[in-house]
Amino acid sequence: MITRTFSRTLPGSGQILQRRGLEPDRCIFFDIETTGFKPETSSLYLIGAAFPESSQKPERWTILQWLAESPGEEKRLLESFSERLTAGSVLVHFNGRRFDLPYLEEKYRQHGLPSPLSVPESLDLYRDFRPLKKLLGLEHMNQKSLEAFLGNCREDMYDGGQLIPLYRQFVRTGEQDLLAALLLHNREDVTGMLQLLTLYGYVTFLETFLADDSSEEPPIQTELICLRDGSRRLLLRFFLDPAVPVPLSRMTESGVFSLNQNTGKWLIPVREDPLRYYFPDWKNYYYLPEENQALHKSVAVYVDKKFRQPCTPENCYITRTGPFLPQPEELFSPGLRENRKDRQSWFPLTDEFLQDQKQLKQYLAVLLKSFL
Repeated sequence: MITRTFSRTLPGSGQILQRRGLEPDRCIFFDIETTGFKPETSSLYLIGAAFPESSQKPERWTILQWLAESPGEEKRLLESFSERLTAGSVLVHFNGRRFDLPYLEEKYRQHGLPSPLSVPESLDLYRDFRPLKKLLGLEHMNQKSLEAFLGNCREDMYDGGQLIPLYRQFVRTGEQDLLAALLLHNREDVTGMLQLLTLYGYVTFLETFLADDSSEEPPIQTELICLRDGSRRLLLRFFLDPAVPVPLSRMTESGVFSLNQNTGKWLIPVREDPLRYYFPDWKNYYYLPEENQALHKSVAVYVDKKFRQPCTPENCYITRTGPFLPQPEELFSPGLRENRKDRQSWFPLTDEFLQDQKQLKQYLAVLLKSFL
């Protein structure tokens, strides 16, 4: 069995883990390489794991790799990995619940070894980052796609499937170039997971502003901006802690959204044109053509019959003047529309709304749902 050790410093990694309620010195990032997907018909040939050097150095990680020089050394790999785990360990992986963990469990069973995997806690980075797909604008949420989003460049040119024939050739020949390629791929998978921790900046942002039970309302600043054409925009500015690693900007039906380091902004169009509120119980109203509005029958009964007519769903409305803000779902009632069947509704923009942090947070949460 071949064992390799590397060290890597990743500033901020310990602090990010602590913010997630984890003790860095208990976290173990790991990844495995196999000759197939089914443990019954394939072999485990490489395990890589990153361990914190000490509680005093939460940013410093030691990467251990155990590689089987032949399929017969699979049991030794499992034993070496087990020796590094304790009851207090937290296993960190990328989509390991679907493959790595069940694969290892079966291999421990095959070799009659006690599995160390049922005791430690487990953190699946993929499950935590998967909800970010639309926000980050990514087509795929695999580890390499996330690393590319962060601008991380790999030396490794292979995927796991392409390494299988390389490993088999290495078993036959012992070529050091093949060994280096095998170790590099696995090592970059492990260190890549550590680098992905900065994505928790986006996760924390969504958690903070989507939470229903937050005791502390995050401060949201508001500013009405007048453009040269006379139209107006409402700027919502909010602060991020921790910062996001990569700036992003998205165009939505409710305006332009952006994140940059510790600051988030949403620039929202303000509508000044009149809008209508459509009464749902239209059979209980009369339409007054000269007034261009509906009036409840209990009152409209006193209007001369030649000035009123039974309402239809399309004309059972009253008109309101602006300014208005868009709402993707009807958070504030009554929702106002240009036409009855419009999906987009609007609500009045008032000074009271701009000064109410709770309502501002509720509004921002509704806007953010477009990224879920």
